[in-house]
Amino acid sequence: MKKNNLFVFSFLAIFFCLLTSLSIGQSTSWKGTKNNNWNDNRNWTNDRPNYSKTAIIGDANFTGSFQPKLTKTSFCKNLLLGNDATFAILNSGNKKLFVKGDVLIGRKGKLKAHKNIITVHGDWINGGVYEADNNTTIFKGDGNSNIDSTNFYNLIINKNSNDTVFVIGNIDIKKNISILKGNLYGGDNEITVAGHWTEVFGHYISAVSKVIFTANNATSNIAIVTAESFYDLIVDAPGGQLRPSKFKDLTIENNFIINEGLFDHKATSFFTDINKTVTGNGSNNLLQIRTNGSLAVNSEQFTEAYIGFETIILDTGSIVIYQAKDLIQIIDPSLVYWDLGLDNKKSGHHEGHDGDDEEDYDKDNKGKSDDHKKDKDHDLNDNHGHGYEHGNSGSGDAVKVLGGNVLVRNDVNNMDQSNVLLSLSNNNLILLFIGI
Repeated sequence: MKKNNLFVFSFLAIFFCLLTSLSIGQSTSWKGTKNNNWNDNRNWTNDRPNYSKTAIIGDANFTGSFQPKLTKTSFCKNLLLGNDATFAILNSGNKKLFVKGDVLIGRKGKLKAHKNIITVHGDWINGGVYEADNNTTIFKGDGNSNIDSTNFYNLIINKNSNDTVFVIGNIDIKKNISILKGNLYGGDNEITVAGHWTEVFGHYISAVSKVIFTANNATSNIAIVTAESFYDLIVDAPGGQLRPSKFKDLTIENNFIINEGLFDHKATSFFTDINKTVTGNGSNNLLQIRTNGSLAVNSEQFTEAYIGFETIILDTGSIVIYQAKDLIQIIDPSLVYWDLGLDNKKSGHHEGHDGDDEEDYDKDNKGKSDDHKKDKDHDLNDNHGHGYEHGNSGSGDAVKVLGGNVLVRNDVNNMDQSNVLLSLSNNNLILLFIGI
């Protein structure tokens, strides 16, 4: 996880050198001679820390046997942990910790957090270990901040509107990230998110960063209230799915890659489903669905949902699912599909096309047992990692083929086992090349 340990250790060394010039009234060092209570003045060289005192844990003053533990909401100016000869472990438990300045975890330091909130106004430089267990780390206050390589649980950015939190190392967020206010700058780093991505009054500046969603057998949402762009956006979510939600479209400046799981571009508002677009905006940009990856199409056509990508690659084992609700869809003949999924959900009867041209792709399954249906090749309820869940369709569902032949290298799947109808216009063909 450490992207640049040399930078981290150099930063820590410089910071600690500067610290030696501080007067004793500006800092206090942990002795650990009485007990493990952070708030016991007897454990510190200059009484317990507060917003005007930097807390130093792990220097030559640590002569006792007790590692510090928070017993109530606590405060310090800066937190310097484990950058000297002594191993230092701060157990914050489930108590809140407010740091007015910087958190610097040295190579012999460990900060343990469990179901609590740690609020930081300055930099977060991690050369040691941060154990985040069901807790939240908040960056707020005036001025810019830096975040180094760290595993967070929940991460919240709540700075002033013009201030920025700079990511200077790869970060891994086990649950959710929320940019409430201020900016988050990705740089050239990787940001891995297993939960939801939310922006309220804040903004993500992607630069050339890579954002990876890793929801395993779960759903991640991208909830934004202003238009947002990512440089590289990757879905790597076995059995899971990623859905952009709320009111705005997404822009991909470089590559959009679905390794595993489902990307469903249909956004949801409080009142109705809204079909949003994903736009490729850079030169030589790529949309690629890899093996075990699935992409949902909820607009009338593929190219209405995913716009501007110079190259589209549908790998062996990939699935494109036409699944609009209350909309007759048109299969894009410019793509060569591996698996083509039909899960269109239009209720009632379709008008304006000849029933003689319709071919019921579910009729061969009528009367067969559920076990037989589960045995279909590439059924999306198997363990291939596509992350697709079947919906309940009404009768008379339909998908059209217009303007050219559609090439499918493997299967056409009626994915919800209802009577999805495939309408072939102008003698177009669906060509199946099994096993190619």
